[in-house]
Amino acid sequence: MNAFLSVLQRRPQAPPPVWFMRQAGRFLPEYRALRKGHEFLDMCTDPALIAETTLMPVNLLDVDAAIFFSDILIFLPALGFGLEFKEGEGPKITKPSGWLDFKVLNPDRQMKSVLEGMRRTREALPDGKALIGFAGGPWTILSYLIEGGGSRNFEEIKSLLYGEPELFIKVLKKMGESVSLFLQAQQAHGAQVVQIFDTWAGRLSYHHFERYYLPVLYKIVEEAVRHTPVIYFGLNLTPYYPLLKELPISCLGLDTPASFAQARAVFGPEFPLQGNMDPTVLLAGEEAVKSEVRRVKAEASPNPHIFNLGHGVLPQTPVGRAVTAIREIRRTD
Repeated sequence: MNAFLSVLQRRPQAPPPVWFMRQAGRFLPEYRALRKGHEFLDMCTDPALIAETTLMPVNLLDVDAAIFFSDILIFLPALGFGLEFKEGEGPKITKPSGWLDFKVLNPDRQMKSVLEGMRRTREALPDGKALIGFAGGPWTILSYLIEGGGSRNFEEIKSLLYGEPELFIKVLKKMGESVSLFLQAQQAHGAQVVQIFDTWAGRLSYHHFERYYLPVLYKIVEEAVRHTPVIYFGLNLTPYYPLLKELPISCLGLDTPASFAQARAVFGPEFPLQGNMDPTVLLAGEEAVKSEVRRVKAEASPNPHIFNLGHGVLPQTPVGRAVTAIREIRRTD
């Protein structure tokens, strides 16, 4: 068993295992070269391209885990929604009339090529490396869906939440079921760990998180953790720690502003944590990168810790800075 999976079983590792969110992305020249000949959605649905892209950072950076190359919105077209990615603009989603009655996802029938990409990736993964599957949290996916893309104030989804709470709950549960089935399908096709990316969950009020969202999340995690460890990650979630502690998650991903000490105070000293170096540090000089790596390691030590960033790798990050960080993470002197 590799160090990454060991940490998720609450066995501290020195040095800690490392992978980076968005590690298979635009900061890699090899990815940019591949991307020139393909649309993003094609890369997320072609089994050969999925495997090639997922394995890139493992082969180039020697990280301890590969995260499945995809997008949290990847199954929306299977539910009947239009999805388009334009360079520099983020996702654009179109909704047909009567969209609130969308059917729950059937991954084995509707996501065959994506799951084949997962299978091929696991088959080609080097020994000692782990494969992470993932899905978006249902609130986060619905935020993009209902807003039609990114949003600053989440007016549309919150109007539904406040104005028609019963309808909101119905839609949230259906999306939660789709997320759950998609994670289970990934696990059946080779994922050894799954991560739930819930970027915008911190935009819910504590009341609504506890009353409406927590039960939906619990059902997703309860089913997923029967098959593999589950990591939960979102932004600005420190106030929600008492609620997240009720979930049977295996690990909590911390964003950059989060404190290991605060998380340990709620989850306990033996609970695995992941994170949380500021991605912008990788734009600074090598000594700054090394210094920040040492600081994060010290703050997280000696408890079970997976080294990661507090959010995704920035596209303008020099590859050499990521290599410097990984080498420093693995230093034991």
